[in-house]
Amino acid sequence: DGNRVKKTEGGQTILYINKYYEKNLTTGVITTYYYLGGRLVAKLSGETLSYVHQDHLTGTALTTDNSGAQVGAIRYFPFGDRRNSTGNLGTDKLFTGQRLDGTGLYYYNARYYDAEIGRFISADTFVQDYSNPQNFNKYSYVLNNPLRYVDRSGNLTAPPPPITIPQPLPPDPGDPPTGSSPEPTAPPPSLPVTPAPAPPSGNPTLPESSPSPAAPPTMPGTSPGSGSQGGGITPQQMGNLLASAAGLAANFILGLNVFKAATATTMRASLSVAGLHLGWAADIGAVGTGGQDRVGQILNVASAVTAPLVLFGLPGMIVAGAVSGAALIYTVATIRRK
Repeated sequence: DGNRVKKTEGGQTILYINKYYEKNLTTGVITTYYYLGGRLVAKLSGETLSYVHQDHLTGTALTTDNSGAQVGAIRYFPFGDRRNSTGNLGTDKLFTGQRLDGTGLYYYNARYYDAEIGRFISADTFVQDYSNPQNFNKYSYVLNNPLRYVDRSGNLTAPPPPITIPQPLPPDPGDPPTGSSPEPTAPPPSLPVTPAPAPPSGNPTLPESSPSPAAPPTMPGTSPGSGSQGGGITPQQMGNLLASAAGLAANFILGLNVFKAATATTMRASLSVAGLHLGWAADIGAVGTGGQDRVGQILNVASAVTAPLVLFGLPGMIVAGAVSGAALIYTVATIRRK
């Protein structure tokens, strides 16, 4: 994976177990690194504890001791070369958190990086993204955008890890709640309960849970509240009844005019009654009262349509009379059932 395991420099040999632990085999000093959310926050070298403050690229910017006093500080140019520094940082993990060797090169696991020229000293082993022309320069550093990206392994350009804030641990179930007193406290005195006054005599009240009176059942084809008070005939039924009766009368008079000599008076009477019947049937079928007695409306309209059949003799008169009679019978039966 490219991780360094040992380095010999300046007469000292350092053994690296992982990024958290290393040991100087020459002096015997053990250094432990502490991370939080993927970022280095502190290191313990021997008995000396220091805190590491990183910039947005996870590079060391400031180190302080356990009392908060500044120990060292450093600033970088965009590609990582040292701009200025003060004090003793006490760590070789500098630009983007990578180790700076005595050669002046940064160790990026897969390759060495020269921050002075902003280039790796060896070519990349693969092209990360063929759609981005910046990847075709195998020596360039993070697509030539060092203020936005980092390279952890020497082969892969990526944004720096986000800064995460850990959540506090949940309290121990055996511990008392925060701010509470371990001593038991007496419950507050209860207030006296005053009974509600009884209702005045002569004005009884119904209980809150008393059921409401049930609605009366309705006949099929009707809607509640459409009838007259006391169960009388509705306007719809009265219209159907008058239309049915007028239809029978019109058919009968038209039949007489066919089989007997028609006079001007009888013809005018037959046409007037037939027109009255057609007008009632059309009005009832068009407006009605919310669609009530739909069958009666259909029968009355059919009676009006079949009325001219009496002009074709006895068979036509029978058919027209049957339809008008059916309309009248249905209407009367409906009124009686109500």
